[in-house]
Amino acid sequence: SDVCSSDLGYLGKLKSKNESPIYNHYGLFDITELIGVTSIQEFSDFSYLPDDAVRYRYLYVDEKYRGHDLAYKMLNYLVPTKPLFGYAKNTHIPWCLKHGFKPITDIDNTGHQFMLRN
Repeated sequence: SDVCSSDLGYLGKLKSKNESPIYNHYGLFDITELIGVTSIQEFSDFSYLPDDAVRYRYLYVDEKYRGHDLAYKMLNYLVPTKPLFGYAKNTHIPWCLKHGFKPITDIDNTGHQFMLRN
């Protein structure tokens, strides 16, 4: 675990109650080949998020491995029960909706929307 600097405790209109949020980076492997990555960060907000919510900061699976829901399986493995949210780019929103995430804000001026799986 790494301790984030305090600027990672802010995300648009959201502000984490965690003074020094912890985050971890994870890789998805095919034997020894890295094929996917994500990062999970402690992040809870007074207004929008449940107290024990965590955030996935990015989510990537190599193109040749896509189509098997590996990203969704990786997130479910890493965060099986806690509320999970992402700051989804407009092109990622349909994926979020397909996998049980619901919008908690409108799409902002950068083309992103906060999505929560509760």
